[in-house]
Amino acid sequence: MVDNEKSKPTCIFDSQTCAVGDNAKISGGIHDMIRAEPSGYELLWIKGGTFMMGSNILDDEKPLHELTVSDFYMGRNPVTNEEYGRFIEATGYKKPLFWGQLRYNQRRQPVVGVGWEDAKEFAKWSGLQLPSEAQWEYGCRAGTTTRYFTGDSEEDLDRVAWYAKNSGNKLHRVGEKEPNLFGLYDMHGNVWEWCEDHWHYNYVGAPGDGNPWVDQKGGAGRVMRGGSWFGVAGLCRSACRYGGLPDFLDDDLGFRLVRLSGQPGRSDRSSRENA
Repeated sequence: MVDNEKSKPTCIFDSQTCAVGDNAKISGGIHDMIRAEPSGYELLWIKGGTFMMGSNILDDEKPLHELTVSDFYMGRNPVTNEEYGRFIEATGYKKPLFWGQLRYNQRRQPVVGVGWEDAKEFAKWSGLQLPSEAQWEYGCRAGTTTRYFTGDSEEDLDRVAWYAKNSGNKLHRVGEKEPNLFGLYDMHGNVWEWCEDHWHYNYVGAPGDGNPWVDQKGGAGRVMRGGSWFGVAGLCRSACRYGGLPDFLDDDLGFRLVRLSGQPGRSDRSSRENA
C-alpha cells in the first residue's frame, strides 16, 4: 500500500513543474499525450465541452440531459497487466483474481479480476483517478451522438470493439481495434470499466458539471461502463451503464484512468503543441 505520509514528488514537463500523487510523476510526451510514472500509463488530452449524456433507450439512461465537462486527460487504453504488474511489484499489493491464468495474464491485455477499491489503489499510486461517469461517456462519444462512436449498426461496432459476436469468447490485447476521434482505444467492448460514481437508477438529480456523482455511504454500488468481450452489442453502446458493489470481481471487468486539467494543465498542452 502507498504511505500517505510521504511527501509528494514533482515532475518536469516541458520545462514546467507540477505536483502529483504519492509515488507518482508525469513524464513528458509530445503534443497531446502524457505518461504517468512509475506505471508507464499513457493518457491523451481531451478538450472539454458540452454534450448530451444518456439516451431514451433504457430507463437507467434517462433523462437525456445536457452537461458540460472540463478539459482532462484520459487513458489511451484500459490499464494493462503490464502496468498493473509494476504496481504489484512496487507495493506488494495483492494480485488480481485471474492473475495466474494464461488466458487473462498476457502483458498487453487489460487487467481483470480487480474491484473498485483495487482500481482506486492503483490510481492513487499512479497519481491519477477513476473517471467520472460523465467524463467516461464524453470520452467515449468523442463528439458523436450515435449508439456507438462509429455509427448505429453492429457492423459499425465490429470495427472498434471486441464483444460476444466477434471476440472468440476471449479477452483481447488493448489497441487491436480502431480508436475513436480522441485517439482512445477499447471504449466499446473488451472490458467493462469502473467509474468513480455511485450507482443511481437514472440521472434525475445528477450533477451538471461533469464531476463524479458521489452521495452514498459505505459499500454502495459503483458505475461500470463500456461493455465487454462477453457481452452483446447493446451493452457496448456509448450510453449503456451498469453497476456493481466495490468488491465485485469478474473476468471482463477492468478500468482506465484520467487526470484533471491543471495537473499538469491546459497551458502545458499549448506549450507542447508550440514546441
